[in-house]
Amino acid sequence: MKSRGRGVGIRVTTAVAAICALGLALALPATGHKVVYDTNLQLKIDTLTDTTDTFSGKVTSRRAACTRGRVITITHAGVPIATATSDFAGNWTVTGPRPPKGDDVTAFTPKKVLKKNRKHRHRCAADVVTHKAP
Repeated sequence: MKSRGRGVGIRVTTAVAAICALGLALALPATGHKVVYDTNLQLKIDTLTDTTDTFSGKVTSRRAACTRGRVITITHAGVPIATATSDFAGNWTVTGPRPPKGDDVTAFTPKKVLKKNRKHRHRCAADVVTHKAP
């Protein structure tokens, strides 16, 4: 009879230890790594008509996943005037209203998360570039 009681106690102790270990693993911060891939955003402004410009460029990075599918927002005086998405090679083109000559035009792409879990955080860096309107 005594041997049965000890076996149950060992099983209960093992179960309690496993639950405590699981709780500790969930409570601790991630011990993995973070990787940020640099991104380079290029901007070119061409006059299409008296009221419209073509904004184009390329997103480059050493990581191919950081070049494709990036959202690029073109702003003038802080107001978005056009949005584009880069293609598989990182190229993008969009038309928008022509800002006054000599005003700043800014192209911005936010960070892009590639992988995010408890052990790994991979992302593409945000980038911004400003040029004067022609």
